[in-house]
Amino acid sequence: MTQNLQYIIQEARKAVLLSFNSGWATKLKYHDYQHTVQVVDDALILAEKCHLSPTEKFIIEISALFHDMGYSDSYDEHEKISSEMAAVFLQQHQLPDAIIEQVTLCICSTRVPQTPKDIVSQLLCDADLAYLGKSGFISNLDKLRVEWKELLRINGNQIDFYQNTLSFCEKHRYFTACAREEFDVVKSQNITELKKLIQSLLNNLHF
Repeated sequence: MTQNLQYIIQEARKAVLLSFNSGWATKLKYHDYQHTVQVVDDALILAEKCHLSPTEKFIIEISALFHDMGYSDSYDEHEKISSEMAAVFLQQHQLPDAIIEQVTLCICSTRVPQTPKDIVSQLLCDADLAYLGKSGFISNLDKLRVEWKELLRINGNQIDFYQNTLSFCEKHRYFTACAREEFDVVKSQNITELKKLIQSLLNNLHF
């Protein structure tokens, strides 16, 4: 069974990479293939730290691989479409309905505000927002701001975007103790860095 799951993971990785390389993802500045790879890596790190079973690790890895595939069809509804894509893929590989349902629920739970119902979904949600507690935070924010501006026509200024992000970060709390242990220290540093950046931009307005 474990060998079969590993084969399906390999096939999923090929399918996801092929899709991202087909052209639609060029419009995404933040939610690109590299983001998916990073979420997969972070999800597996958290899965190991939280001692998930092999089946649970399979569910979180498949969910992480597919969680942003829906951007190929819709920005606003990408979680739902991603879950449907994952379901079709898993049905083609004759996975049990129970696993397919867990994967679809896991992916849908990443929609902000996140709504995870079990430990696997909680870990995926934490992995999806791991960038809040990692290096390169400001750089990733800038990529996200450009993406929103180009695709959602959100034309707020840089200070407003940073202030809204700061508010989100201060209210956000990782669902699992594993994620808090892994990311909270750097997340606190990133919040401090963001506050300093906002203050610097505000000071420049007075010149």
